[in-house]
Amino acid sequence: MGGNLDVATVATMITKPAATIFVLDGQFKNLRFPPSVQPAVSSVLVDDANVEAALNAAALSPGCGCSSYNAVATALNHKAGGTARLRQLLGLPPATAPTSSSATSTSVGAVVTVDAQASTLTVDISSHDTQYAPCPAFTATSPTDTLLGLPGLHAGDYGIITVDPTAACIDLVSVLPPPHPPQCSTTGSNGAAVVAWEGYNPTSHAVLYQPTGQNEPVLVQRWCQTPTISNASGIAVPPSQIAPGTAVQLLISADGWITTYQRQSRSSSLR
Repeated sequence: MGGNLDVATVATMITKPAATIFVLDGQFKNLRFPPSVQPAVSSVLVDDANVEAALNAAALSPGCGCSSYNAVATALNHKAGGTARLRQLLGLPPATAPTSSSATSTSVGAVVTVDAQASTLTVDISSHDTQYAPCPAFTATSPTDTLLGLPGLHAGDYGIITVDPTAACIDLVSVLPPPHPPQCSTTGSNGAAVVAWEGYNPTSHAVLYQPTGQNEPVLVQRWCQTPTISNASGIAVPPSQIAPGTAVQLLISADGWITTYQRQSRSSSLR
């Protein structure tokens, strides 16, 4: 999967949990708790607001911001105590921390395929395609933190992906908004490659393609600025007219963004 983690994307990754907390708190407030536990509920909501504020402050300086990250840790620790008290008042057992064998792994990646009927999705993480089933508590959110569910995801969606390696399932796909100049820039050249076209996702600014060779994975590469799209004669071609499997030459900038893709002859196919 291509495209750099620019500062704007890093900041979005930090603020995403804060936005998710805000959405979940809205649902939490609609639950009917006994009057006796309402003070503890209010305390947890205050703790959540403090965690949101600390995360948003950390996002302002994602390159360092050490004091901001300490504030996040302090707010999370305080919330853990309040949550434990609420569970006790509700007669629930203490929450258990996951062991290292069941810890989740969070990466930035992209959706390659979605099969809602079979309840599976394939993701590209570090240029490796892996198919997973969604975990029982699977969550997918849009760039505006709207809950999507598995059918709401599309090939080429790029974002934060959390995998449970023990259960071999995906716990979370949080789609990130695409960067725009001046948040990103395309400078220099990192060469060109002829690949098999698989599709594109204009919302995520992503192209899906398969390198030449046997058993190559389908990868996802993004663009920063709208790329030049043409046929072999240099005439502009809408991407909707490029059939899957068509040979396409991709030009990549030095900082990892697609700048040009050119369809080879109409009869040229890598399948």
